[in-house]
Amino acid sequence: MVVPTRNALITVALILVLVLGLYFFKTRTANTLDSLSGELYLTLSPLATNQTRLYTYNLSTKVLAQMAPENSFAITASVSPNGQELALSTRPSQSTSTTTLQIHTRDQQTGDIRQITRSSTTLKRLPDWSPDGTKIAFMAQPSGAGKFLVPSDWGVYVTDLSGNEHLISEGGYPKWSSGGDKLLFLRNDGLYLYNTASSTGTALKKLWGGKVALSMKLAINQSRDMVAWTNINANDIAILSVNFQTETAEHFTRFKGLSFWPVFSPDGRYLIVQEVDSVTGLDRPHLTAYDLSNDYKKEILDLSDFDQGKMFLTDWKL
Repeated sequence: MVVPTRNALITVALILVLVLGLYFFKTRTANTLDSLSGELYLTLSPLATNQTRLYTYNLSTKVLAQMAPENSFAITASVSPNGQELALSTRPSQSTSTTTLQIHTRDQQTGDIRQITRSSTTLKRLPDWSPDGTKIAFMAQPSGAGKFLVPSDWGVYVTDLSGNEHLISEGGYPKWSSGGDKLLFLRNDGLYLYNTASSTGTALKKLWGGKVALSMKLAINQSRDMVAWTNINANDIAILSVNFQTETAEHFTRFKGLSFWPVFSPDGRYLIVQEVDSVTGLDRPHLTAYDLSNDYKKEILDLSDFDQGKMFLTDWKL
C-alpha cells in the first residue's frame, strides 16, 4: 500500500481549493449575469411583418415588448439624462419616405411626440443626448451623399431642442463627453474627438488610428470614460478608457465576439452586445451579456425572428 506523502496531500488540497474556488467564482458570475436589471432599447423588424419599430426588453421579467409609436416606422431610441424624454428617428407626420427621417422627442409620461429637426439631411439616426439634456448629437447623410457603407460619407450633427442643427464633421456614431463640450465619433481612419468649444483648426483630433467600417459600432458608458468599439470582421470587442480632459484614449481590455451593437449597463460593470453566429450569413442574431471584470459571458435573448439588417441596440436604462 502506497501512503501519500505530506507534500502530495498538500498539492491535492491546493488543487481542490483552486477547482472549488473557480467553480464558485464562475457560479457567482453566472448568477450575477442572470440578475441583470433594467430595460434595453432596441429597433427590430419582425421577419413575419417587415415592420421596423421600437422595442424594449426587460432584463428582469424577460419580456420583449413593442413601444410607442406602435403604428409608425421608428428607429434608434435614446433616453434623456433625466429619464423624462426619448429621442428617436422617425418620419414627419406628413411624410412617407424612410430617407427623410427627422429627430423627434417623445414624452415618456404623456406619449406626446415632437419633431425637432427639419433639415434636408437624410437618414438621421442614433441620437445621443448631451449630459445636460439641451442638445442632441446624431448621424445623417448630406443630401445626395455618396456610399451608405463609408463612415466618412456620413456626417455628425448637433441640434438643440428648437431644431437649430449644424454639421460638426464627417463621420458617424457620435458620443458626448461628460462635460457636453466634446464629441467622439468614427471616421474612415479611426476614432476622433471634436472640441465644440474650440474655434480653431485644432478642434478635431484623432485619438485612435485604424481602418474603420460602418459595420463597426461605438458605445460609451454613463460616466463617459469608457468606450466599447466592435469589429465583427475581426471577431473583436475592444474596450477603451477615454479621458476627455487630456483628450486621450487607451486600450483597457477586449473580448472575442461576432458583434454589432454594444451598450453599457447603467453602472458600467457589464456590456450587452448584439451578436451573430457567423460573419458570412449573419446567422441567428442574439444578445450576449459580458462581465467587464472577467471573461465570462452569457447569451440572454435570441432574436432569430427579426431581420438582422434592420436591428439596433441603442440604450440600457434602469
